[in-house]
Amino acid sequence: MASTIPTDFHVGFQMLASKMKKMGFDEVVTFFTSKGVQCTRIDPQRPIAEQGDFDVALVKLTDYLVDETDAESRKILENWKNYTETHPEVCIVDPMESQRLVIDRLDTCKMLQTIHSEMDGVANVRTSRFIELREIPAELSSVLAGAELSYPIICKTLAACGSAESHDMGIAFNEDGLRAFAAPLLLQEYVNHDRSLFKVFTLGDWFDVVTRSSLPNLEADDSRENWLFNSQGLNLNIKGTKDESDFLDPPSTECLRSITRTLSKCLGLTLFGFDLVTDNKTGKHVIIDINYFPGYSGVEDFPQMLLTHLAKCTEAWKAKAKRR
Repeated sequence: MASTIPTDFHVGFQMLASKMKKMGFDEVVTFFTSKGVQCTRIDPQRPIAEQGDFDVALVKLTDYLVDETDAESRKILENWKNYTETHPEVCIVDPMESQRLVIDRLDTCKMLQTIHSEMDGVANVRTSRFIELREIPAELSSVLAGAELSYPIICKTLAACGSAESHDMGIAFNEDGLRAFAAPLLLQEYVNHDRSLFKVFTLGDWFDVVTRSSLPNLEADDSRENWLFNSQGLNLNIKGTKDESDFLDPPSTECLRSITRTLSKCLGLTLFGFDLVTDNKTGKHVIIDINYFPGYSGVEDFPQMLLTHLAKCTEAWKAKAKRR
């Protein structure tokens, strides 16, 4: 990811204060400043052009895109739209329309199905089976059979971000349990994966995988009650632990490279993460989630890597502008 940091490099950034706190972004700003980079936190409520002559703008708009009916969200999105149209010389990481692709879980699942065929040479990767329920149908068993879903089933909200509730999930072990959930819902197959979750972080052409403890292997159970949890505090409500020495091996570097390149190309994103599990019966790797601008927890030298990535994006953007 080597790239020279330009002289007088000016980075504008905009994200929710909660996101900054969660990922320790103040440390990123401190690091950037120590390298001679000018950093400006952009107020999306004000005219953006008045806040600085930016070389690159790092923006996370998913929290506003998830609810475009909200007046404040519409104002902020329109502000950014006007800015990008009137200041094409500024590199935006990443474009608003690209971020829009990953805010709805149903759209993400459909997108993953579409691009799976483009992952050349990755025969051991598949996407998870799913179905959307706008209401709980009377003939629920037939609907599930048509989607090739069987219990246990994981139940998620359609919105992938934008609220604390978007991370609340549940597992239904039987039909009575599933009927207890309120629609609309995204139902997704539960893949037994020996508690091994592979979180892949991407920064441009670079990627890294971190193995984390996940949910245990589960089976259908007519007498078992629903299991509710929050995906951002997964292990807090799950009994049992798993030593790292017992984790399944992550997918090969070649496999992950093919996936990250394909996703980046199709989505138009350079900062994203995705989750993989390995089916402990078939050995197939299953893509279960994708998100924009994750926390990059566990990634070493993240501030330096992010700075290098932004410089590289800016260099490529300006080179492209000269060819127009």
